[in-house]
Amino acid sequence: MAERPRRTATPTQQVRVFINYRRADTGHAAGRLRDMIVTRFGERSVFVDVEDIEPGTDYVEAIDGYVSSCVVMLVLIGDEWLTARDRDGNRRIDNPADRLRLEVESGLRNRTRVVPVLVDNASMPKTPDLPPSLVPLSRHQSVRLRHETFRPDAEHLLEAIAHVAEEAEPTRATTSSGTPQATAGAGASSATAARPARAATGRMSTARWVALALLVLALLVLVARTSALQGPEHDSRLNLPDGAWPGALIWLLPIAPMTVAAGLVVARRAPGLTLGCVGAAVLWVLTSLVLVLAAAPDLATLPTHLLVLGLLLGAGAAVVVAEPALRARPSANRWDRMVAALIWMVAAVVLRSLALPIAKKSAGLPPGAIDFGDAGTWLFVLIAGLICVPAALLLLGREQARTLRVAALLQVVYVLILRCLTWSSAIHTPRHVRGILVQDVVLLGAVVCLVLAVRAGQREKRPRVSDARG
Repeated sequence: MAERPRRTATPTQQVRVFINYRRADTGHAAGRLRDMIVTRFGERSVFVDVEDIEPGTDYVEAIDGYVSSCVVMLVLIGDEWLTARDRDGNRRIDNPADRLRLEVESGLRNRTRVVPVLVDNASMPKTPDLPPSLVPLSRHQSVRLRHETFRPDAEHLLEAIAHVAEEAEPTRATTSSGTPQATAGAGASSATAARPARAATGRMSTARWVALALLVLALLVLVARTSALQGPEHDSRLNLPDGAWPGALIWLLPIAPMTVAAGLVVARRAPGLTLGCVGAAVLWVLTSLVLVLAAAPDLATLPTHLLVLGLLLGAGAAVVVAEPALRARPSANRWDRMVAALIWMVAAVVLRSLALPIAKKSAGLPPGAIDFGDAGTWLFVLIAGLICVPAALLLLGREQARTLRVAALLQVVYVLILRCLTWSSAIHTPRHVRGILVQDVVLLGAVVCLVLAVRAGQREKRPRVSDARG
């Protein structure tokens, strides 16, 4: 049987191929494939690295120019194509400025034929795992390059590239003519490409202003309602000094993290710290709501608590919209970190449950049984779950993990302030001073366990990144 003739490029039909890849997992395949394309179609037939963009040039438009001059884009997908992370621990593919993502987006926008190339055992990315701009890639037919059969697999791919070049040549000859219509079309394409980036920037700027406005409103409500809430706050806590000022202090404590968060929103810095401060303020107001209602089931304070909670939750959501680092898709955590974090969380809950019996025993009183109906205990279980469960189950980005760390550390600050108030009162009640101090120490140990749980589940990750392509 006669051998099928190979297609080759002619001077009027120059094949141009753009190879999109990450050095970390598919650099070897990209190099071998480039050599075969050059041998088959010529030295100027392939773009592998776009590194010669001149200073001051819009690199999105520059990449568009390179990609639009090619008839085929090969997207090399390795095992780490989706999971590759930057210095902050965020998925690189989720970063709108990631070079690989920009190149694929350009290929999908232009007339370039985008071909996913699965290297070795890599699988095709699924739609839910992709950023919205890359979702169309999941619908493109893929080919596979295996190390064991690399040459025949690559030869088959090169045949397909030559066939695509033959089909695309008439269209490309028409669209590449130097007519005013073609020039206008190129300008319109650049404007269209830049429009999504401008829209995203506008949304993030608006979200920051919304977050700031909601934080300011919440601050005003806290200050305005101090006189009405200081009494219920004082009555909901045990062993506080006499007078109205401890209740007012407890009610106004969320102002501190809220003020820090507002300043960071204005400065556009530290998104993890910003969201952590907002989250801590939410937990403090929630604590106030639960304990006030448990001490005296009077719903007079409920609207104020719900209003402040709503404003803070809205501010937190706006911060997430404004900061892409907080929207990175997490992955499953390692089992050893998961187990360690959950152990610390259980230790925190156990200490919180045993605080009162231990305090009674140290004071020479019958310890009694654990009160499973205690609102404070169940509130602590809820707070521990909100902070520790994500830290245990998920491998978060750096800013997302920082959110949990800040929220946990601020819980320690909150309890420490309350314990200082309790200690000042215990000095004037020597009869049970030992029991009060022991209870406070156990409660403080419980919240410290929350910090250790987050630390166990989310350790700092500083991967070495050799270059922009990773």
